[in-house]
Amino acid sequence: MEATPVTINTHSSNIWKWLTGLSLAGAAGFLGWKYFLQDQLPEPVDEIANDDVNINLDSEKYGVQVHKYQMLSYHKWAESVVEQAKQKGIKFENHLNDLAVGKFVREGLPKQDVIDRFEQKIREYQIKARQSVKWMESIAKKAEENKLSFEQQLRNSAIWLILQTLIKKYKDSSKDDDTSKYDQQADQNNFNGFISN
Repeated sequence: MEATPVTINTHSSNIWKWLTGLSLAGAAGFLGWKYFLQDQLPEPVDEIANDDVNINLDSEKYGVQVHKYQMLSYHKWAESVVEQAKQKGIKFENHLNDLAVGKFVREGLPKQDVIDRFEQKIREYQIKARQSVKWMESIAKKAEENKLSFEQQLRNSAIWLILQTLIKKYKDSSKDDDTSKYDQQADQNNFNGFISN
């Protein structure tokens, strides 16, 4: 009986190598797009997170910020806040802040999935800030001014940036021609990244 030679198909093993390489390249491209092309950080500004309070998970300020994030994350909800602010003749940020404080007082923190999304966004912004020399210098300066640790100031600044980025989408549409009806005191104590008590 004559033995039949066994041939190894090297072509199919190369296909797996190509597919693996393409998958890794795709993952690297996605991460690059997610962290470098989306939500680019603006230039650092002086008013960023000018708050000497730790925004920890159990603080009232944190709860209010999560409620703001939740409202701003849903377009219809945010649009209704814009309309209500126009009808009341007050600034969008002030009305958003009032609603978020009210929700926190009545309900406490939102559901865990909202908190998880907010925390994920905070981590993304912290990563982006760490990749910018200008942001690192700005945050270090703010940490010294506010007498906070660098990590706490980085977290505060990330929260401020997330909310400012979302607020900017609706702020322009909320402007009204008759600015005389805005409360000037509320304008001075305007949302500066965090609620004023």
